[in-house]
Amino acid sequence: MANIPLRRVVLFKHGLGYFERRGKVKGDDEFKISYDENEINDVLKSLSVIDYGGGIVPEVDYEAAQETSRLLEKVGVHVPVEDSLTSLLKQLMGAKISLTAGTEELTGRILGIETTKEKENNVEREKKSLVLLHEDTIKTVNLTEIKKLKTLDPEVKKDIEYFIDTVYDSRRKNKKTLNLKFRGQGEREVAICYTVEVPVWKTSYRLNYSEENLWIQGWALVDNMSDEDWVDVNLTLIAGLPISFRHDLYSARYMWRPEIKVKETAGVAPISLEEEMKLEAEREDFYEKPKYAKEEEIPLMAPAPSPKILARGAPMSGAYDSFAAAATAAASVSTESAKAGEFFFYSISTPVTIRRNHSALVPFIYTEIEGKKILVYNENARVGNPVSCIELKNTSGLTLEEGPVTVYEENSYAGECMLPFMVDGDKRLLAYAVDQTVAVTKEVKTQYESVHEVRVIGPIVETYYYQVNETKYTLKNKGDEEKEIIIEHPKEFGFEPWKTEKFEEETPNYYRWKIVLEPRKSREFTVKLRRLISSSLNVVGLSSALIEDYFDRGLITGEENSFLKRVAELQSKVNEIGTEMNDLEKEKQEIFRYQERLRENLKVLGNTRQEAELKEKYISTLAAQEDRIQEIEAKLWDLNKQREDAKREMDKIINEYAEQQKD
Repeated sequence: MANIPLRRVVLFKHGLGYFERRGKVKGDDEFKISYDENEINDVLKSLSVIDYGGGIVPEVDYEAAQETSRLLEKVGVHVPVEDSLTSLLKQLMGAKISLTAGTEELTGRILGIETTKEKENNVEREKKSLVLLHEDTIKTVNLTEIKKLKTLDPEVKKDIEYFIDTVYDSRRKNKKTLNLKFRGQGEREVAICYTVEVPVWKTSYRLNYSEENLWIQGWALVDNMSDEDWVDVNLTLIAGLPISFRHDLYSARYMWRPEIKVKETAGVAPISLEEEMKLEAEREDFYEKPKYAKEEEIPLMAPAPSPKILARGAPMSGAYDSFAAAATAAASVSTESAKAGEFFFYSISTPVTIRRNHSALVPFIYTEIEGKKILVYNENARVGNPVSCIELKNTSGLTLEEGPVTVYEENSYAGECMLPFMVDGDKRLLAYAVDQTVAVTKEVKTQYESVHEVRVIGPIVETYYYQVNETKYTLKNKGDEEKEIIIEHPKEFGFEPWKTEKFEEETPNYYRWKIVLEPRKSREFTVKLRRLISSSLNVVGLSSALIEDYFDRGLITGEENSFLKRVAELQSKVNEIGTEMNDLEKEKQEIFRYQERLRENLKVLGNTRQEAELKEKYISTLAAQEDRIQEIEAKLWDLNKQREDAKREMDKIINEYAEQQKD
């Protein structure tokens, strides 16, 4: 049996591990390797076996997977969990057995189970007895008296043992063993490569800041949850998101087929040829259609050496380095940026040993990096005080994975933060503490500037003016050291900086200004943002005073001024006529109400002389009011005609002006 130890482990960030074994075989050698049941599908999907000495691997043998129900169909007995003996004996009818009941030993064939009822102390109980053909005698044996029972039929014994073994195997977590059979001449080197699911590797960092320099130290947290020790393996950690999926290759699959029943007839019936038989629709739950025609293999890349990165060594030779030449599979290698295709990787230069079911902290970077300490004020992060930050630029030559950072300042603990995903050359602000020696207050006010542009477009007048939001920051340095601070001011939709110092940087949501605070002094910094606002007015609604203001300020031309004034004059006339018509309508309604009162009074007056005089007075008043109503209605008709004429003229002027603009 060959010995092919684990030599290389590559852990991907998405929870998949690539494992490479290397060793030597001699002649027609074999190698067995076991996996957990939940790993076997990944192994079958990815297993590659390479014989560098010209040999072949004609087959990889492993135990087939079958459903327990299908396996049990092959036996004639089924033993339930409850009432096992009674149920088993019923299934063994006709089988030859020997048994011991009490002091009696019997040999015979099972005829069945007899159930009777007995009363004991007025309690009815069931009594089950085995009916046995013993020599030429039928005997019954109480099941509770049977001490030992042995089947004398070898086939029945095999069925029972097979049933028990099958059920037991289905209920325990199996180890699946692959038997690799090598065929070749002499001693030669071989490699076995495969992928299985593994815990995601994690990262954590330490930043040590001083006035002279900034150092970063990175650790990878690696978990070996396998049943095998990783002894002196070459470890590579890869960040990226290759496509990966689960696919059941281990379970046996069966196709559904239609069942054609035999037609039984008495004698020979007349022959009738039917039409083509239409099979039932295929049942999706009996088989799976392949989702992928081909599973592409992702080549692994070797890292580049760097004097700065202690964890990176010379490129390691993987199984695919030689396999590429033999199987024409090429893999490009980048030696500068530690980037392989869409992946970023860290190759640990020193072999790593991690015992099974253990974890380890593995250093993968320790280098000087570019950065400086700076304060950042962001009200959403902290009101009233800025936060201390490291303005970090990734000059490590590596891509840095996301992870927690512990910050040390002059070798003392200073705080913690999260490092985002950073490619080489990226710059980030990492906030790790609050600086209470700097106090920040702000004052906000909003003002609207006067209209600075007017456009007359047909019946619409568009006016343009600015809304200005002003924020005044007051910063007080209570410490004895000069402080550099970044003010992060939030962007506002539609607004832009105005009459403010040019910002140093901007992010998707903030503008950034850098200012210097002298020791024990305060400073004000004002940010103004403005946006353009437009509003639409109907030319009919403009007053003469507003039109005159627009003209005096040079916002409209003489032609626009004449047009707007003429429209305003006609609108003023329409308004005056409307006011006069409203007054007449009010007068008419007052007359109607007065007449109603007079008519009510007339109804209650009698025939006395005084009442007759009063009636005559009321009637005279009513007559005069009727004359006035007629005058009002005539006046209203005339005024309405004047108003409609003025409206038509105004519409005509507006339409003619709009047509002139089109030309």
